[in-house]
Amino acid sequence: MSHRQRLASGDLLRSSAPQAAAVTLIEQTAQAQLHCPACLSTHFHRHGQAHGLQRYRCVPCRKTFNALSGTPLAHLHHKERWLAYADCLLNSFSVRKAAAQVTIHRNTSFRWRHRFLALAKTNRPRCLHGITEADDMYLLESQKGSRHMTRPARQRGGRASLRGISNEQVCVLVARDRTGQTIDFVTGLGQLTKATLHACLPPVIDRDILLVSDGHPAYPVFAREIGIEHAAVNLRTGIRVRGTVHVQNVNAYHSRLRGWLRAFHGVATRYLPNYLGWRWILDARRNKVSIMVFLGNDGLTQIYSGRVDKTMAAGGYYNVLEPNFNLHIRDTALRSGWVLKRGGVTSVEFFDQDGKQVLTFFGVRERGKPQPQAWNDLAASLPRVR
Repeated sequence: MSHRQRLASGDLLRSSAPQAAAVTLIEQTAQAQLHCPACLSTHFHRHGQAHGLQRYRCVPCRKTFNALSGTPLAHLHHKERWLAYADCLLNSFSVRKAAAQVTIHRNTSFRWRHRFLALAKTNRPRCLHGITEADDMYLLESQKGSRHMTRPARQRGGRASLRGISNEQVCVLVARDRTGQTIDFVTGLGQLTKATLHACLPPVIDRDILLVSDGHPAYPVFAREIGIEHAAVNLRTGIRVRGTVHVQNVNAYHSRLRGWLRAFHGVATRYLPNYLGWRWILDARRNKVSIMVFLGNDGLTQIYSGRVDKTMAAGGYYNVLEPNFNLHIRDTALRSGWVLKRGGVTSVEFFDQDGKQVLTFFGVRERGKPQPQAWNDLAASLPRVR
């Protein structure tokens, strides 16, 4: 759904409108891309109704379907509660807490979670551009919920029996560009290899990107073989930043991902792609935060409040190109930037070569309320130079 459609559906489902009205809204949303899930034909006609949904018959293959056929939401009941459950996912509620919130059984809550996330994990950027950071992280392999385990069960998650990286750990490869677009892959057990990079990255990266990584030997070999630029930072020697070359954005994403997964007390490896898709949606939502910008000199101060979506770096300037707000910052004009916290308020402030404050960012907040956590998370994830 688009943002406008979701708002309309939220108003509808939270009102006293019957389920029939909600079904109508679902069908209107699916109408633009409606096709037969069996043969993909768009030649069909109406064929009665079933379970409150309009049913169609495909002319070429003669099979019947509805607006939800072939989707993860097919055969789910209580359609009037779906958006309320989606709100629970956006708030990272546990299975039991979401069940209590929406008044469904905990088993239904678990099933709905993975039906919803089966679609969310495919909603990713198609391609990464510009400077792209890539790094691997490792999670302890889990057979939680499996009927037939291939090893003895661990108590309360347990620990790996071998030190370092081994086949007891699952590798998660994360690639993230400087606009916040993120793609991740569950590559399997054990150490990251060059073959893994060849299998995952080429379809999702531009050929004119700069790939930035840590000192892992697989990255430079992979970059040379497919003909892209590569730069590395050797974290073991204490070199974390060399100008624009660093992996702090992707490492910050790793940190947020680990902290978020900790609340689930262990995620089964077979469901890990679903949870990575869930985290991507939450992180994309975190990046879309309204800000206040103060830009001034001795004679004038300009103030802007709202979202910033259109940015571009060109000709030595970093440009904000919103319809009602344009900002052009010369790279060499700024000497330093700081994340400051005063009285519970977090700001990001930039200073020129003379030490004068020229640019300040705040998170938009309501009167009498603290700044949004999304803004605090965004400020905390900014690269740091020590």
